[in-house]
Amino acid sequence: MDRTAIRPKAKQKLAGPWVMILGFALIVVFGTLLLKLPVAARDGTTITWEDAFFTATSATTVTGLAVRNTANDFSFVGQIFILLLLQVGGVGFIAFSVLLYRIIGRRITLQTRFLVQQSLGTQEASGVVQLALYVLAITLGLEATGALLLWLRWRTTLGDAEAAWQA
Repeated sequence: MDRTAIRPKAKQKLAGPWVMILGFALIVVFGTLLLKLPVAARDGTTITWEDAFFTATSATTVTGLAVRNTANDFSFVGQIFILLLLQVGGVGFIAFSVLLYRIIGRRITLQTRFLVQQSLGTQEASGVVQLALYVLAITLGLEATGALLLWLRWRTTLGDAEAAWQA
């Protein structure tokens, strides 16, 4: 008997598009589970599995659709979960994974660099990690600027804390 015939096949890595599809699916599932936690709903409100799934999907894909009133049905914690899903979906979980790799000090593999290249739609493979970090920095900078401007506009009518949250 040939020994190579009984050896298990080497693990095959997923192609880039499949990694992105599965990544988004996992984020939606994780978001659904977070939104189903009792702490995510306001007192006296029950979030169904369908509503949690739809909200997580809508937030991750940044469509802006909602089947529940976010301000009335979700608690502060639930709104934070939705905000995080919007951030990860808006900038892209691949770009966030680059940031996470940098924070924990891991090297970014060639396969991850190709995923970043595909998710950002660039032709050049060189400099994609720096580009992903640049995209994150610009996005967060613009969001912070917008939040500051909204806070300045609303703080006299809503108060500092509420204006900061709404901004």
